[in-house]
Amino acid sequence: MNLDGAYTKTLDDFRELEITNLLGLMHGECLAGRASDSEIRDFVLGVYRTRFMIAGYGKQFFLCQGGEIDEAIELSDELSGRSPMAQMALDARVQFLDIAGDPFDVVKPEAEELFKAGGLMANLMALGKPEAARTVWRDGAKGVFYKL
Repeated sequence: MNLDGAYTKTLDDFRELEITNLLGLMHGECLAGRASDSEIRDFVLGVYRTRFMIAGYGKQFFLCQGGEIDEAIELSDELSGRSPMAQMALDARVQFLDIAGDPFDVVKPEAEELFKAGGLMANLMALGKPEAARTVWRDGAKGVFYKL
């Protein structure tokens, strides 16, 4: 599926794994500057409301949820492979896959805790503590969550 097709579908039309794959495509569109602010915001907020997310994008979700789309787009630079957050996203994704085969087996029952962990991770990154944020996600991938 390409992104043009994605914009014409409702979220109910997507299989869960399609949502995950489209998050990656949308991130590419952000980096390339091809997606409009409203398209990015509508898509990311829609996915947020479905409670599906992949580790490493938590900060983007929380920025968008708060209406801070410009900051979320700027975060693309941090996620581009030149930063600890990009490695954190990769590490967490691999851990989800290693645990369950299907990452949504882990995400679904613990979505609320993952969103709280995403907010905590965002705060830790903002405070300049990427190692602490990495610990939050690695533990979250194992089902261990911290209180905010």
